[in-house]
Amino acid sequence: MSDDLMFRVIKRYYILKENQDTIAQSESTSKSTISRLLKKAEKLGYVRHVVDVPIKSQDHLEGKLIEKYGLKRARVVPTDDSDNLGLIMFNVTLSAGQFLNQIVKANDIIGVSWGETMTAFANNLPEYGGKISNVQVVQLNGSISEQRELMNGDSIVRRIAANYDAKGYVLPTPSFVDSPEVAEALKKDSMISKNFELMEKSNITIFSVGSMRDNSVLIEAGYFTKEDYAELRKNDYRGDICSRYIKSDGSYVNDDLYNRGLGISLDSLKKKECNMGLVAGKDKSQAAIAALKGGYITHLFIDEDTAEKILAED
Repeated sequence: MSDDLMFRVIKRYYILKENQDTIAQSESTSKSTISRLLKKAEKLGYVRHVVDVPIKSQDHLEGKLIEKYGLKRARVVPTDDSDNLGLIMFNVTLSAGQFLNQIVKANDIIGVSWGETMTAFANNLPEYGGKISNVQVVQLNGSISEQRELMNGDSIVRRIAANYDAKGYVLPTPSFVDSPEVAEALKKDSMISKNFELMEKSNITIFSVGSMRDNSVLIEAGYFTKEDYAELRKNDYRGDICSRYIKSDGSYVNDDLYNRGLGISLDSLKKKECNMGLVAGKDKSQAAIAALKGGYITHLFIDEDTAEKILAED
């Protein structure tokens, strides 16, 4: 099925306000096909639905997190419905997007990761209500895989850049390659080396923490197997930041796995003035604790239930 059909369906449904039955008859296809195309368009980032509503904060938990982990800021939002991860993710990412709109300024370089939470962040980012000059948005870790739609890295960069009339730079590499030697060779490519230079210069970064669960997007994308993750967990690894794996105390090992990754280094990340860490869902608690102990997050955006679990577990 061609992209041309999907683009026509998008325009007819959202711009011309035609219903799905009318479009299906005109395009000589079924209503279910039209529905699938509209869902695919949203997933690929061609369609955005932005809701900008006030999000209440939980001040008592924010103070505890700031004191315990030395954060510059913590924003704890209501969980609302612990069984609805989409709603939890909406509250966390909208809160983070509202904050970014408050702090972004001319000449900022914003580094962004990818993944399900970051896709929600880009989709829920409120429109920036002003003019701003010379902002750049750079992808912090590679996202190319055989299953492109799982990664969504390019559309995340594109959407955030569009919000600030900024230039966007996608990192055209996988998250991991076969050997450290291949990784080093790729970093020397003229196009890719420019991205790494921008990563180093970035003053705002935005990322989610990845948990070591068996349905991780990195397993689905073919980078790892369930057995690989079981071995990593056995060796005290608890999650990843920008495809860099960290142990329960926030440390990392400068080994083959670390050096096969293509993305910002953890040492570089720790030097940034504003690292916005997004945590949505209690299954991220162990990864979040590791990231907080390691000092990789300066500004935390998290839901209430997960914040309480972190404070209880750690």
